[in-house]
Amino acid sequence: AVLSENMAQAPLVIVKLFTPTQSYPLLAIPFFILAGSLMMSGSLGRKLVGFAAALVGRYPGGLGQVSVVGSTVFGGVSGSAVAEASALGSMLIPWQKREGYPPAFAAAVTASSSVIAGLIPPSIPLIIYATVSNTSIASLFIAGILPGLMLSGLFMLWIFISHSRRSEKVAVINVPWPERIRLL
Repeated sequence: AVLSENMAQAPLVIVKLFTPTQSYPLLAIPFFILAGSLMMSGSLGRKLVGFAAALVGRYPGGLGQVSVVGSTVFGGVSGSAVAEASALGSMLIPWQKREGYPPAFAAAVTASSSVIAGLIPPSIPLIIYATVSNTSIASLFIAGILPGLMLSGLFMLWIFISHSRRSEKVAVINVPWPERIRLL
C-alpha cells in the first residue's frame, strides 16, 4: 500500500519539475542566438561592420568605436553578450591589431562593449528576469533601450578621449558621404 501511494505522486513530481521549462518566452532565447549566428556567418555581418566603420571610423579610436556600434546593433539581434563577443571579436580584434591598435585595447573594447547586449532588446537576461519574476517582457525591453544607448555613447566618448590623448597614431577610416549613404 505504501508503494502504490508513492507511485501515484511520481507523475506529479515530474510535472512540477518540468513545468518551469515549458515557457514560450524561454523558447525565444535559442532563436535569438541562432539569428545572431546566422547574421555574423553571412555577408550581413560584414556589411554591418562596414557600415559601422563608415559611420564612426574617421574619429580618433575609430575601430574601437566600430566595435561599440557593432555591439549595439548586434546586441539588438542576438541578445547574448557571449555570442556578440565571439562573433565581433573574431572579426574586429585582428583588424584592430593590423591597423596598429594595442592588442590589449582591442580585446578590452570588444569585451566591455559586449555587455551592451544585456540591455538592448532582445536581451536574454531581461527575458529570463521577466520570466522568473512574472514581469512584462515588453516593459523591460522598453526600459532597456535608453540605458543601452547611453552606455554605447559613453563607451564611444571614452574611446574618443583616450585616443585623442595618445601619442601613437592609428589608421583612420575615411569613407566619402555617397558611400556611407549606399552602405545604409
